[in-house]
Amino acid sequence: MKTIGILLGSLAGAGAEKSLLTLAIALANKGHLVHLVLLKDVFDFPAPERIRLIVLNPNNPAKQLNQLTSSIDFDLFICSRIELYA
Repeated sequence: MKTIGILLGSLAGAGAEKSLLTLAIALANKGHLVHLVLLKDVFDFPAPERIRLIVLNPNNPAKQLNQLTSSIDFDLFICSRIELYA
């Protein structure tokens, strides 16, 4: 079992959000521990109970993301928002 994090803006919309949610579900179904990390508390799609949802504080998401990735030993973290690591 691997611990996997996936960063999304929210679970609103039908493009990348839906694709990454589908990926998260597939990984969870394979027995991996999946964390969906959201920048906004907006949901068009429900996440299954076996996927952990984490909503970052909108006032300082970069700091909170840094704390999160320091506290959880992710084997893989998928993120296209490079500005959050600056």
